[in-house]
Amino acid sequence: MIPSPAASALPGRAGERSGLGQAQLLEMYRAMLLIRTLDERMMTLQRQGRVGFYGACTGQEAACIGSVYALRPTDWIFPALREGAAMLMRGFPLVHYIAQVFGNSGDLTKGRQMPSHQAARSVNQVSWSSCIGTQLSQAVGAAWRRSSRASVRRLRGAVALRQAVGNLREPSP
Repeated sequence: MIPSPAASALPGRAGERSGLGQAQLLEMYRAMLLIRTLDERMMTLQRQGRVGFYGACTGQEAACIGSVYALRPTDWIFPALREGAAMLMRGFPLVHYIAQVFGNSGDLTKGRQMPSHQAARSVNQVSWSSCIGTQLSQAVGAAWRRSSRASVRRLRGAVALRQAVGNLREPSP
């Protein structure tokens, strides 16, 4: 069980500077603590040969959690190597997250992904690629596709509106 931090463990004025309340800061702190604890345990298992691969986030927890905290729940996450735990902040079950690391029957990807390449549509997170830096072009492509779909919908709506208005102006034969 991860210990609950005391409110005094956080810098006294951090909430004032960030615009976040004490409850939000505690939620983020607990998420960082969870990732740190998870990383320590998974790295121990990896060194024992019980886990094939694990991309630890140690030392980068604040960047990972702060980034996902700033997003809307409907935004997609395109994580880099050490940012897979962002999905835990969105409520992805820890049991399924760890099952994917082990590649056991609890793995929601059914073994179609390398260990520690978690992904889940339920939290809008795609798997990170083993090639470093590819998430940037993937995220841009997804954003472009989403905006082009919206443009097409707007265009179709405008055409339909013009046709409807045109039909009102012209008398029917």
